[in-house]
Amino acid sequence: LSALRLSKQVGVSWITAHRMLRKMRHAMADRDSIYRLGGLVELDDAFVGGRRSGGKSGRGAEGKTPILVAIESRDKQAGFMAMETIP
Repeated sequence: LSALRLSKQVGVSWITAHRMLRKMRHAMADRDSIYRLGGLVELDDAFVGGRRSGGKSGRGAEGKTPILVAIESRDKQAGFMAMETIP
């Protein structure tokens, strides 16, 4: 969510929305730091990025960001998830 979009949805100035987002993101980062993956953890890699016309698609495409995704397995449901960009 961008600050501009939030400012329009909530009805505040852009700077107020920007400050709200910074505080929310900081609180979410603090919350996420206490969780640890445990038990059976499944790991996969992926490439994130929009479609581009022409050129190669998939793993060899330029402009894509590689990420690692780890998800803990809780019986038949997913538990906590962690994602990290990789070089």
